[in-house]
Amino acid sequence: MASAVPRTLSLDDARSAAGEAASLLNAPANVERLSTLRGQAGGNIMQAMALAVPAALEIVSPVLAKHGFESNQPGLMSFLFAINMHGQDPVIQQHRAQLMAQFMPGMPVPMAVPPQ
Repeated sequence: MASAVPRTLSLDDARSAAGEAASLLNAPANVERLSTLRGQAGGNIMQAMALAVPAALEIVSPVLAKHGFESNQPGLMSFLFAINMHGQDPVIQQHRAQLMAQFMPGMPVPMAVPPQ
């Protein structure tokens, strides 16, 4: 069985994709929607993620598809990994923090991947 090659993005594409996703997630209606879902969790971070991540995935699905990722949770994880590969870039760091604030509020932003 052949292993899948992880999808990668150039720095410019990663900046663009992360910015597009952050813009969608930070649109007022989407902020309200995600905030409401997290509020329904009553402070339980696992429940908040279970409610908010599928909604956030739905919101960013057009960006995932545009940049060659599947519009599902594994595609989302691959997308976040591809962005994190450029984690030393200040623009990526800013967008990543915005994305994580919506996907996993209250969780620390993961450290950037060290340069290779």
